[in-house]
Amino acid sequence: MAQNLSELKRNKRVLLVMDTENDAAFRSEQLQIFDNYSEEMKERDLVTYCYTGDSMLDRNENPVAMDVTEVPEKDFQGVILIGKDGGVKSMDKFVVDPKTIFDRIDAMPMRQSEMRASKKH
Repeated sequence: MAQNLSELKRNKRVLLVMDTENDAAFRSEQLQIFDNYSEEMKERDLVTYCYTGDSMLDRNENPVAMDVTEVPEKDFQGVILIGKDGGVKSMDKFVVDPKTIFDRIDAMPMRQSEMRASKKH
């Protein structure tokens, strides 16, 4: 049974590496850059998936059973950020600097609330 992107709502933010032109070089470069920021991504509850135009891959580029009907902008070539509310927060063409994504997330009200809550513990 395929998982839906909407099932991740409220728990995770999703980075969709959209590689509809099946350009493995761009996809691999982007994933390697994200690897350098694994701790920052974990702090922001970010998970990464790759969309190849017809299938979904996990962070390690292994096929995953995920319903692709929910993928926004299926023709886009770049990175789509989906917030915990399920909405598209940004779309950036390859290659995306993770700090740009982190700045966007950190400015979101939900993230501000998360940061305040983590300081209390």
